[in-house]
Amino acid sequence: MTQFLPYLQAISAVLTIGTLSFLYGENPYYRWAEYTVIGIATGNWLMMAINAIQNAALGSLLAGEYHVIIALILGVLYFSRFWGMPWLYRYPIATLTGIGLGLMIRGQPGVVIKNIVGVMWPMTADVSGIGAVLGALSLILGLSYFTYTKEHKGFIGGMAKTGRYFIMAFIGQRFVGEVSVYITVLIGRLSELVNYLLGRGI
Repeated sequence: MTQFLPYLQAISAVLTIGTLSFLYGENPYYRWAEYTVIGIATGNWLMMAINAIQNAALGSLLAGEYHVIIALILGVLYFSRFWGMPWLYRYPIATLTGIGLGLMIRGQPGVVIKNIVGVMWPMTADVSGIGAVLGALSLILGLSYFTYTKEHKGFIGGMAKTGRYFIMAFIGQRFVGEVSVYITVLIGRLSELVNYLLGRGI
């Protein structure tokens, strides 16, 4: 595999430059890089799916574990939307959601209550206590924004409006975190590209 490393580095550099060429506008070089990456990723996902079917499904059937047939049927029903029978699509979704919730509740009992207590405790006068109070307020006000049994007027309306600000602040903070991760990845990729172009290797 090491003998192919220079070729892989060259392909990586070419695809990176092609992707960055979009900064100058839509162009054939960018489209070629985009289609190449999408095609490779699709082929990789397809092979992973085929291997999963062979190992987890067919291998289990050959081993006598016939209950896997239920999982295969549910998996096939995912494609019912392409057969003109989208209502069949609900069964695998409902099954997966129900099993996931059941496993979560069984494996982590009282997780919601523990999280609420963790947010609100300890309510002291120091900095951590102020953070706990703000956390509790953001939790209560954020939930009040999703209260639909009462019209958002008066006191309830004020709580809902304040809760919306807390929600927007949280989303903004998460967005900044995501952008910082992408910028870190971009800097790393550009650093590797520059090192390759300067002959230092990647």
